[in-house]
Amino acid sequence: MAVGSDIVTPELVGKHQFDELLDPSFDATHYAHELVRSRDTMELKADKISSIMTDLSATSSSLDARMRATVLGTHEQILEQVLGVASVDVTLEQVEDQVREIKQYMHALRTKIRVPYEQALEYTRQARNLQLATRHVRATSKFMQLVRRLAVQIPESGGRPDYALAALTLVDIERLVDTSDLCGIDVVDRALATEVTPRRQQTANEANEMLVGGMRRQHQSDVGSGLQILFNLGIISNAVDTRIQASIAALHTIITGRIDPRALHIGVREHNARATAIDGRDMVGIDTILWTRLEDMIDAVLASGLEVRVLERVLQRKRDVLRVDARVDASYLDLVASKLGDRVLALWWTKVVDTIAREIHASCDESSVVRQILTNNYPRLVQLFLPRLEPLLAARLGGVTSVRDLQSSVAS
Repeated sequence: MAVGSDIVTPELVGKHQFDELLDPSFDATHYAHELVRSRDTMELKADKISSIMTDLSATSSSLDARMRATVLGTHEQILEQVLGVASVDVTLEQVEDQVREIKQYMHALRTKIRVPYEQALEYTRQARNLQLATRHVRATSKFMQLVRRLAVQIPESGGRPDYALAALTLVDIERLVDTSDLCGIDVVDRALATEVTPRRQQTANEANEMLVGGMRRQHQSDVGSGLQILFNLGIISNAVDTRIQASIAALHTIITGRIDPRALHIGVREHNARATAIDGRDMVGIDTILWTRLEDMIDAVLASGLEVRVLERVLQRKRDVLRVDARVDASYLDLVASKLGDRVLALWWTKVVDTIAREIHASCDESSVVRQILTNNYPRLVQLFLPRLEPLLAARLGGVTSVRDLQSSVAS
């Protein structure tokens, strides 16, 4: 039988020599066999076994006494601990009751605060949607009023269209559609497709026709009417730039290659081939064709320049009289010049003079005959430009004040 070391005191071990019995490797069966096989007499073996059993019995009785004394000594403490545990249980139950009450209070508080808050949020969302719908309805109603006004200003049949006021209405419609996000509304999309877009195109075409026709006829009233419509549409700068670039492109087509030496020789051959006089009096040389074509070039430049000059004159005189937010001291020319970077006639003149100078330089570089003709007849070249372009240059518009600019370009 093994005896645990946790219940045997050191005093007992020292007194009864239980070290062997307390060893962890102690084997009771092996110990009994060794005791039986020992050389001692039977009486000594019996006495030894009896002594060991007596000591073990005494030790067991001592341990029982100690356990009893320990239990009796700690009885009060154990009872106090049991009472403490019971008190803790009561306290925990009280805490649980308080937590339960707090939860009930928080639930009631949520019902009183969160539910009205959520309802307020829902009412706010509904009010916002109602406000947005009202705004769209108001914008749609205003859009339809503007469309009806546009139909009155540009009637489909009968009546005289007022394109200037119609242009303002078109701008108001575009601004309203852009700011109010009316795309996707059936009545708006249908009106835009059938009423607004065709009339806008009609208004822009009419303005361009007035502008081009007035420039060609030198009719300032038509030019002013066209510019007014384009200004009201908000596209005057682009329209004027398009008109200037078209004029420059047309002159470039006329001037480029006009006095090319090969073209001059071809012109001489064609003219002389058509000559009918027997004595050859109607036959010409390269100088005649050269001066004739230079005259044609200057005539084309003068005609186009007069159109641009009347355009700039009207731009200088026109001011916005329909918009209340317009600057009284700002002319259409100021607006256009700020977008194009220069006055209209100056911009046109710079490009045209550059084209003429390049053509003359190229012809002179390619043919010494042409260079000799122009050099020997330089006064005639100057007189060719002076009388013809003086009506254009005397206008003193756009910085073009003298023929010396053109004269210096040709001379160089």
